[in-house]
Amino acid sequence: MSLAGIDFARVKLVTFDVGGTLLTPHPGVGEVYAEILLTHGVTIKAADINKRFPEIFKKIRENRAPQKITEETEYAFWREVVQHCIQPECPTSLFESIYKQLWTEFSFARCWRPLPGAPELLGALAKINDRKIAVLSNWDGRLRSVLKELNWDRQLAGIFISSELGAEKPSLKVFRAVEQTMQVPPSACLHVGDSYVQDYRAALAAGWQATLYSDTAPANEPAAAIFNHFHDLIPYLT
Repeated sequence: MSLAGIDFARVKLVTFDVGGTLLTPHPGVGEVYAEILLTHGVTIKAADINKRFPEIFKKIRENRAPQKITEETEYAFWREVVQHCIQPECPTSLFESIYKQLWTEFSFARCWRPLPGAPELLGALAKINDRKIAVLSNWDGRLRSVLKELNWDRQLAGIFISSELGAEKPSLKVFRAVEQTMQVPPSACLHVGDSYVQDYRAALAAGWQATLYSDTAPANEPAAAIFNHFHDLIPYLT
């Protein structure tokens, strides 16, 4: 862990990425997909889906044309990801009903597991009067129902979601929207996330402070502020 360079005394707002930072799929993307597919008589091993998913997700996201982010674009994006993950095994005639069920399933907290120490850190931060916490995530409206089920929404001063902001990280637009809504200057904002590009570098480019949730520092930035367990942040932020 190396948090050198962060001026914690100046931090008035801490924003957290969600996917891969606060939450991870439970028991796994492949396991959820495979279970629902089986109810429709389609058999694909969870391990096979888990093997396909990262490459498919990365390829489709990288090839996506620049656009305004909306609920509709996110629904279409995930439809394409799921389609490539479960076909050709999934018959075309069943795909739409299966996809709609999968889309709905991931709006429930049962499909997500908090990363170790995340609930404890959020709980500790929520008790500090002069320091606000919020989430800033590339997600869609389903995130609100997940946060509500976890009772995290009560601890958050703001929930900022790309499909509602019209843009996604690393766009400066989302960081400016947070500053304006929360009435906090950039230098008093700290963003916490697991993506070097979308979270860490994007926040720094916006004039924020940032720390990367990672086991190792990026090869091209060995002095990056990193941590690998939320318990490590509690003494600094509380």
